[in-house]
Amino acid sequence: MAQFTGKVVKVLDVQSGENDRGMWYRGGIVVDAAEDGTHLAAFTIMGEDKLRQYASIQVSEMVVVTYRPKSREYNDRWFTDLMVSSISRVERV
Repeated sequence: MAQFTGKVVKVLDVQSGENDRGMWYRGGIVVDAAEDGTHLAAFTIMGEDKLRQYASIQVSEMVVVTYRPKSREYNDRWFTDLMVSSISRVERV
């Protein structure tokens, strides 16, 4: 697991669908580590329960995101998601 600390600059819309394993839900946040738009990372939040747990996260909050990278191949191209394990708020001093 890795961690990334920064300010939330965008909360992504929730997407949903159905596959052979049932319903899926996906959302996310974009966090800027430098607070100037130069160190952005988009994190994926999977699952209805986890999305509900982090629904109160707002733009401009300082957070620490614990995540794991997940890569997959499709048509000989590789795609990587930064999958959220947990998000905690940081109090500014």
